[in-house]
Amino acid sequence: MSWQANWKAVYSPINMLQLAKLRSTQQARFFVGFATSALLSACATGTGAPIDGEVDASAAIDARVGPGTPDANVFTPADGSITNASVAPDSARADAMGCTTQTVNLLLNANFDGALGSWVGSPSEVSIVRVPPVSPDSSPNSAWLGGATSSTDILYQDVAIPADASGLVLSGRIRQTTAEILHNDDDILRLDIRNTSNVVLVALKDWDEDDDSGWESFSYNLADYSGQTIRVYLQATNDGDRVSSFFIDTMNLSTTTCL
Repeated sequence: MSWQANWKAVYSPINMLQLAKLRSTQQARFFVGFATSALLSACATGTGAPIDGEVDASAAIDARVGPGTPDANVFTPADGSITNASVAPDSARADAMGCTTQTVNLLLNANFDGALGSWVGSPSEVSIVRVPPVSPDSSPNSAWLGGATSSTDILYQDVAIPADASGLVLSGRIRQTTAEILHNDDDILRLDIRNTSNVVLVALKDWDEDDDSGWESFSYNLADYSGQTIRVYLQATNDGDRVSSFFIDTMNLSTTTCL
């Protein structure tokens, strides 16, 4: 059979209609690859060239089917490779999911501007969130732990971390005052991450009593806790000697998530 006859047989309207009806991309690639191989074989044994010029075996034949603009799986008959389209950015994927990525603070009443709110304080008869005896970092209140001898004050909040949370960071501001002279580390504020059964997951920091040096910042990476419910836990302990106070303000448990 001449190459012209092969051309007509392979690329006949009936065969093209069958190709259009193929639902599977794999089927389409197989059919086009078979058709191209048959045509090349015919051209190699015949004389002259096809009417519209030679077939370039290295040319990529787009075997994608279905409506819309193709964006993946381009078949190249020359080497049988598949070229994958670039992955859409996070913002595009978020839009496709019907949401937008935002950086949010997962803590409620993070600046202690009202009463306890979502924070839990102990002992309950002591108002931990109040106007402090020092200038707050964010007015009008801060969390005030300690301030009495032989005391233990606790403040915590349970937070559900989204499974898709990224860049999870706990930060805040701390200030200390003390009447201690020798600084034997008898008065301590500890910051933990715990589970809702109050089991310590990680001890982030212990602050020992210190002279007032103003508000200072702290920040900790909590990337390991995406998809979990954690407890941001503060506990101040004073001995029976001189009094120390620990002030916490402007807390932020920030993450980027899909909302």
